[in-house]
Amino acid sequence: MIIIKKMFWIYTLPFLFLIGYILVAFIFKVIKEVIKKEVSLEDFTKEVDVRYARCDTVYNSLEKLNNYHKIVLLTNDTMLFMNEYSISLITVKNYIGTIKGNEDDKILTIKSEEELEVENPKSLLNKVYDKIKEKIPNYEVKKYLILGTVCITNLKYKDIKILRMNNYYYYINKLGIKKIYTKEIIDKVFDGLKW
Repeated sequence: MIIIKKMFWIYTLPFLFLIGYILVAFIFKVIKEVIKKEVSLEDFTKEVDVRYARCDTVYNSLEKLNNYHKIVLLTNDTMLFMNEYSISLITVKNYIGTIKGNEDDKILTIKSEEELEVENPKSLLNKVYDKIKEKIPNYEVKKYLILGTVCITNLKYKDIKILRMNNYYYYINKLGIKKIYTKEIIDKVFDGLKW
């Protein structure tokens, strides 16, 4: 027993101190590298441009629907969604704050931490809508504006339905009670849209 204690003090304890020393030295080296590296505040406060929102979330959720459908991405925030119930032109805007303006304004004001001016989504939606109607004039295309859940607005459009990010899925998927389009019609519309 005495021999084991001596061996511990002679061999094991110094080995543990050596490992501890190496570990502490490594940690200090990493800290020193981080301190030496110039880090600007911009790395932590990169401003997010709230005027544009990618429609990945909407696209991915609609893509998972079980019924037959097609989706055409038109811009980074606009898509055309076709299923058995409807053909829907959807624009996603992840505005943060309170939107001020009305349907006829070219510019809307978003008030959050600071005031921001944005183009009225109606003008973009109508431009895309007109192009789509040139290609598929015989089909009804419904227009939707999906706003983020942290956006407050009294904005109303006559021909554009405003939906919230948390309820668009049900609304667009089950827009009608009866099915209007067959798989063949959806494919035909899709082929007619090729630019």
